[in-house]
Amino acid sequence: MSTRATILIREGKDEVRLYHHHDGYPSGVGKDLKNYLNKNPNRYWDAYEIANELIKGDCVKDDEYELTSCQHGDEEYAYLIDCKDKSITCYKVGWDDLDWTEDKIVEIP
Repeated sequence: MSTRATILIREGKDEVRLYHHHDGYPSGVGKDLKNYLNKNPNRYWDAYEIANELIKGDCVKDDEYELTSCQHGDEEYAYLIDCKDKSITCYKVGWDDLDWTEDKIVEIP
């Protein structure tokens, strides 16, 4: 069975949401995202640029990120990339859980 993840990239009021169908674990997608974002510490964190690079596969080991308009509802992990704070946070969510609360935060290796 696949471990699905949603990635929300937020820059002020702008948000871009991506979906990843497999290996959504913090040791998979989480680690890839963290490594990608930390690769260039002086980069300008732009939500659309980050989303485009993920979709094209220019920055991580796969290109299986797809643009989506909402959380599918079957994800096990959710990632919030906050461009203002230059941070990434992982949440362990249930199949029908749309709340990303502090008590659900999981460390990314």
